[in-house]
Amino acid sequence: MNIQKIKYWLAVVLWMIFIFWMSTGTSSAKNTSSDIFSIVQLLFGSIAPELIRNLAHIAEYFVLGILWFCAFFAQSIKIQNWECPYYSLLVVILYACGDELHQSTVYARNASFPEIIIDTLGGILAIGACVLWRLYKSHNKKTPISRGQQGYKN
Repeated sequence: MNIQKIKYWLAVVLWMIFIFWMSTGTSSAKNTSSDIFSIVQLLFGSIAPELIRNLAHIAEYFVLGILWFCAFFAQSIKIQNWECPYYSLLVVILYACGDELHQSTVYARNASFPEIIIDTLGGILAIGACVLWRLYKSHNKKTPISRGQQGYKN
């Protein structure tokens, strides 16, 4: 395994640790609402606290989805076979379920099925963006056959 592949997997592990840490009592709504919501209200005015929490969940799992997609793609899983997006989404869903299970055991936190859906939405958006990006990149590759340029090298 080369250094580049290790970097992808290290990023995945560190982000999963970050999400796990955010699931502790330290990051519960009771402990974060006054700090975060005062900053958000200062910047954007009156926004419902629940909306901010949901957007934070989407953002967390959006990043996780991108990281898993990149890590799987770096392992030479072909996007044409659609294995990479499926595996990435599967891991995001399983981690969202595990996160809610973890929260059910933490004081000042509780498990919520709608949060699994919200987390999964973040992963779906990220993986969808990655798939579209890879399709765009593969469609715009300049090759001698597609561009009619003899001797062109990628």
